[in-house]
Amino acid sequence: MLPVDGDELAPLDAATLAELGTFLPRFAAPGFVGGTWEEAERAPDGSLPLPSVALDDDVRDLEALLYRRGVLVAFDWPAWSTEGQRLLAAGVDGLDQRTLRRLLTMLVRADRFTTGTLLGAFADGTLPELLAALVANGGQA
Repeated sequence: MLPVDGDELAPLDAATLAELGTFLPRFAAPGFVGGTWEEAERAPDGSLPLPSVALDDDVRDLEALLYRRGVLVAFDWPAWSTEGQRLLAAGVDGLDQRTLRRLLTMLVRADRFTTGTLLGAFADGTLPELLAALVANGGQA
């Protein structure tokens, strides 16, 4: 169960931040893309299924860690997504830990409804930038 976003949201501990930090060199490696689009084969009835994304192991491991360590938070991210997109466009430098966690939650949860959201967030550098900002934040709420 995700921790509920609110006044009592505890900052992430040093061990969680350190574990998150282990992903940064992998995501910064030349040629890292996070996954691939997989085209679907036409079905015998002629229909064409939608393409899907196969995320790299590192991305799936990060997603599992975000859930397991309570980095993601329960809140109404669809209602907040316009504000989240505005914040991402302005840059994440100086954002507090709660806001960074909300942004990560928004991207991870949106990928469940819009295939390729996480892949796009790696392609444009958004997700590695968010992760680096969260680790650099050092547990400051």
